Order: sequence, then structure tokens, then C-alpha cells
Amino acid sequence: MQEILEYCENGVDLITREQYFFDILKPEYNILAIAGSPLGFKHSEKTLEFFRNDRIVSEATRKNLSLAATGRILTESDKIKISIARKGIKLSD
Repeated sequence: MQEILEYCENGVDLITREQYFFDILKPEYNILAIAGSPLGFKHSEKTLEFFRNDRIVSEATRKNLSLAATGRILTESDKIKISIARKGIKLSD
């Protein structure tokens, strides 16, 4: 079941409000304890294997991902990290 807990005006720090509700409600379904942070979260090996081998991404999703990345500016450090992470990945036949 979903319900709206609070409506926020523009300019309200949404992460602070989210953290407030995490703290008072202590939701069981939420893996993360800190709002807005992936700190401490790790995908299971089964999920990682799915991402690597079995996931099928539609053309619409590919297009949306491409549009989201358009205009993104990467630092040299980011480029090096991406390059290292992608070494050995075969892009196509």
C-alpha cells in the first residue's frame, strides 16, 4: 500500500524530509538507512549476474538512457575510471 506522507513546497530540502520519515517510520522495505545515499548498498551476486548476462534492454530504454547522458561532461578522472571498468567488455559481435 502506498500513501502520500507529506506535500512539499518548492525549495524544501527533500532529502531532509525523506530522512525524517525514514527515522520515524523505519520502513522494512527500504534497504538504505540514509536518504539520498547508496552508501552501504550492494547488489547480490545473482543480480549482478543478471545485469551482466541476462538483462534485455528495449530500444526505448536505450534511447532514454542515451538522452539522459547527452551533454554530460566527464572529468578526465571519470573517463579513466570508466575506461578501466569497461576493459575486456565485448560490445557486439
